[in-house]
Amino acid sequence: MRSINKRSAFNLAQSTFFAAAIFVPFIMMWAPDNVTAEKRNLAVFPELALTEESLTSFPARFERYANDHFGLRESFLTLHSQVAQRVFRTSGSPKVILGKDGWLFYTAEDSLTDMQRLAKVTDADVSAWRGSLRDRAAWLERQGITYRFVVAPDKHTVYGDYLPNRYKWDGKSRFSRLAEQIGRSDVLVDLSPDLVKRAKSGDDDLYFRTDTHWTSYGAFVGYREIMKSLGNSYRPVELVDNDFVSDQQPELRDLAQMARFTAGERDQVSRRPFTECLAPAQVATPVGLDVSSMSWMTASTCKGKRGTALVFHDSFMTVLKPYLSSTFKRVVYIWGQPNDEIFLRFVEQEKPDVVIEERVERMMRAPPSNQFTAALSRVKDKTAR
Repeated sequence: MRSINKRSAFNLAQSTFFAAAIFVPFIMMWAPDNVTAEKRNLAVFPELALTEESLTSFPARFERYANDHFGLRESFLTLHSQVAQRVFRTSGSPKVILGKDGWLFYTAEDSLTDMQRLAKVTDADVSAWRGSLRDRAAWLERQGITYRFVVAPDKHTVYGDYLPNRYKWDGKSRFSRLAEQIGRSDVLVDLSPDLVKRAKSGDDDLYFRTDTHWTSYGAFVGYREIMKSLGNSYRPVELVDNDFVSDQQPELRDLAQMARFTAGERDQVSRRPFTECLAPAQVATPVGLDVSSMSWMTASTCKGKRGTALVFHDSFMTVLKPYLSSTFKRVVYIWGQPNDEIFLRFVEQEKPDVVIEERVERMMRAPPSNQFTAALSRVKDKTAR
């Protein structure tokens, strides 16, 4: 029997490694999906039908599936991210900017163009926003309901000093230009002035360094501005800055997950738990209303308080809820950006004293459809039947 020399052994090992590198990722592609850090839905396995369109498009659809599911994908992406961070001092994700002193910033959803002051504000955008705010506010005012449209600033608006120097900008942000053209009113509540002022004075606890969102403390600062806009009608939660402390349990935040960082970050939480006003209450969908565009809805009640509030919101409301729930007798929270019909139907059902729409700054790039008059007519017709 011929002995295997060193050269043959090397060739065999090289061939085995090459074959494994090709086939192992393919075989593992059919294993159960791992949780992805990319904060998006992965491609599903494409259906194949005996039609020309399906047969023609199948290769491209399968390629998208394979790109999202090949074996060891998460390990390779994590390795790539670690090399990017440690060797090149940059983020391994196109959605994340690695800023100064460990600050991470979000670039997706047109945020990067806003940082660079390249985002456009058209006359049509201004007209749509002005008309939507005016129509909703006027309709609510006729019923004695107070309306506030609250804009929570993006992190780069508050902590732009921590962006890399190449992202330093001149000029105004997209939202600040939009707000100027809409015009000043009690309805539009911009939370950025107070938050920016605090950040400039050295307060670094308003937003997470490794997340897109504000901390519980930053949300409370925003809450105080919301309550200030409502005047003296409702008694706000009484807390001071010293009532907030670092949470004991660090969590891996969203931008850290996207960039595949491993270090968690603590929240700045109130010493008071607010549990007495966070018990869930019942809330129902208006009969026959399509709410598939909304994520979910919840409600809370608080004994000893007065007034009711209807709140349409996004993820920035999550840590703000305890403060609002402790302010009103009943609050209904609906996650999503309501079209006019959803807005009208929920107001008619809940008959609130206050309606609040909260939206993060980057979402102001998408103007409303502004079909309020037509939606109001449809709602009246349905009610009359």
